[in-house]
Amino acid sequence: LSIRSGLVLTALLAVLPALALQLVTGLEHRRHLEAEAKAEASRAAAAMAEVQERITDSTRLLLTALAAMPELRAKDAAACSALFASLLDQNPLYTNILAADANGDMFASGLPFALLNFSDRKYFRDAMATRQFVAGEYVVSRTTGTPSFPFALPILDETGQAIGVLIAAVKLDSFDAAFARLHMPVAANLGLADRNGTRLFYRPVNPANPVGSPIRPEVFDAIQAGGD
Repeated sequence: LSIRSGLVLTALLAVLPALALQLVTGLEHRRHLEAEAKAEASRAAAAMAEVQERITDSTRLLLTALAAMPELRAKDAAACSALFASLLDQNPLYTNILAADANGDMFASGLPFALLNFSDRKYFRDAMATRQFVAGEYVVSRTTGTPSFPFALPILDETGQAIGVLIAAVKLDSFDAAFARLHMPVAANLGLADRNGTRLFYRPVNPANPVGSPIRPEVFDAIQAGGD
């Protein structure tokens, strides 16, 4: 080797351990940041899931209490509508609370209503068929015109036959408060989808990801393949 080449080689050999250490340290730091990001995303998803579970449980309790009312079984439209309206004032979580008969014709509502029929809605058919509390899917409320997520409970007579359905529809923007409490990083986003992969909620608001549109197929496929 020439003197110049020897000096260059000597310099390279001198800094090589430092470069290797820096590379290893950088890779370790990257793995640490990735692990932190995954853990934070998991915590945020679990927290939002817990919010949804609480909403589901409280809605089940509300509808169960209403279903036991004699006025409801008697289809007293005036008394039921007045009670539903009072409950809406106390529970801004819901777009509306209403009741329909066995044919799906609405006979009581917390909001002023015209003649509406819900027999084509999946939650109505499921509640009538299973005679159990059921969750629905993304809908645009027919009484308010706002995106909602409904829950339904059958109204049973003394013999246990379903004679109608109680419905409570949750406002999708009601998840905003829960999202704010998560204090997520600026670059993070969080979304909710129903069983069909229809977007229920997405924050921060992004015109490219509107509520009511399908989430990306690859994301939905990954969710479905992820187990419970």
